[in-house]
Amino acid sequence: MNAAEAVLGRLGSAEHIANIKTRLSMVVKTSADAEVFMRAANDAQFVGREEFVPILCGHLKDPSWWFGDYGYSPASGAAVAINAIAKANNKTPSEIMTDCPKQ
Repeated sequence: MNAAEAVLGRLGSAEHIANIKTRLSMVVKTSADAEVFMRAANDAQFVGREEFVPILCGHLKDPSWWFGDYGYSPASGAAVAINAIAKANNKTPSEIMTDCPKQ
């Protein structure tokens, strides 16, 4: 389902772009929220629309959750998506923050 939404968003479907924006805009309070956000960040990276960047910037300071050797890091997911969308050269979250709009 997520892959189909990302593909349709990449093709310009306003409904699917809005769905991705909604998931990107969520407040990440739990590991379950982080998992949903990470999937949305991956979708945003694939879709590649500049309009996602300000929303992703809002997650560059989100906490991470780790469970042994795996976990969720919304800040890293947001940074990866921003780097892909902006075609940047692997900027760190702190470097990206300087380019983000002030919130």
